[in-house]
Amino acid sequence: MKKRSILIVLLILAFSSFSLSQDMCKTVEMGVRDVYNIFSSNDLSKLNMYIEEDFLDHTPVEGQEPGLNGFMKCLEKRQLSYTDLKFTIKEIVVSPDGRKASVLFNLTGTYAGDNKDKNSKIDVIGIDFLLFSDKYKAKERWGYFQAEDMIK
Repeated sequence: MKKRSILIVLLILAFSSFSLSQDMCKTVEMGVRDVYNIFSSNDLSKLNMYIEEDFLDHTPVEGQEPGLNGFMKCLEKRQLSYTDLKFTIKEIVVSPDGRKASVLFNLTGTYAGDNKDKNSKIDVIGIDFLLFSDKYKAKERWGYFQAEDMIK
């Protein structure tokens, strides 16, 4: 009888941790969705809720400064260059422990510059690979998108 009780307790613990893991993955996924919605907005002030101050971007754009502030400046510059900039998530995959996520996204917008390309539309696909801290904030990023299709 003791062996059966111990087995039942172990099964309960195993399933409860599985449930916690699923909940954490859902929480991380919802946070990622919030961040990409923020990217599409004109108010980046809430990014510090989701991204660490010492954020490390392994694939920064040319001239991007380090940390969250450098990342935000880069996004602000992009928002000024493109009207109606929109990030649409196509797929999110979160690791079982909630410490990693891959994000496939579509980026669209209209170029607002002063050259011959003004009012040209962009429509590019990108992917981000994210690592999260103990606080489940993004701490590192590797990314790719069709930069050659972006108007500079």
